[in-house]
Amino acid sequence: MADLNKVEEKLDRRVRGRKRQFRLWKRTGKRGHLKAFRAHKKAIQKLRKIRRKLLRQAPRIVTAAQIGINPSAIFGGLGTPLYVTGHYTAGPKDTSDDHAIQLCKSYDSQHRSQGWGGIGYHYCITRAGTIIGLRPVGQKGAHVGGYNTGNVGVMVHGTIGDLPTAAQERSLRWLLDNAHTSRMPAAPRSPRSLATLARRGHNDWPGHTSNSCPGSFKPMYLRGGAR
Repeated sequence: MADLNKVEEKLDRRVRGRKRQFRLWKRTGKRGHLKAFRAHKKAIQKLRKIRRKLLRQAPRIVTAAQIGINPSAIFGGLGTPLYVTGHYTAGPKDTSDDHAIQLCKSYDSQHRSQGWGGIGYHYCITRAGTIIGLRPVGQKGAHVGGYNTGNVGVMVHGTIGDLPTAAQERSLRWLLDNAHTSRMPAAPRSPRSLATLARRGHNDWPGHTSNSCPGSFKPMYLRGGAR
């Protein structure tokens, strides 16, 4: 989705140009500024259409089976999905998809040793924008103590001070819009649209407000990624 960055840069320039030409037209009344304003407006409409098309393109998706993890439904079923909660791992950032997968496998082992039946999150989004399906959405996870029923956990690798990449922003938006569709492989597919669910950060939950998670990733989670 490298072309999307160029489109967004052009869109930003056009929006700023439209505002500038509108101010000049209001101040001077010259038709040349009005003509330029209309040209910017037309270009913005075209660029926004292209941007929407690019955002609909599916990111790379990796399933739990492909990376050799198989969480068990030790806590039972999720129930009706009602929330999407965003997390960071409080560990290192991934430097590649392979590194992200290694980290997911290490957390799977850690969570299994804690008696959770495997990794407690449902999805991971790598810094390259790849979506890794972890615990099936039909299983109750282990990512917000006391509040895992109906709660879908999405995580990124990183900790305090780390920021999301543009690719993560786009993939989160795609996940929310498409996790319930046939565009998502069957194993990590959600029974309903995640875009319709309430969004929270880990530290928005009662009893977890002193937790720093999800740090600077929280705005991304609350707005639902790239718009």
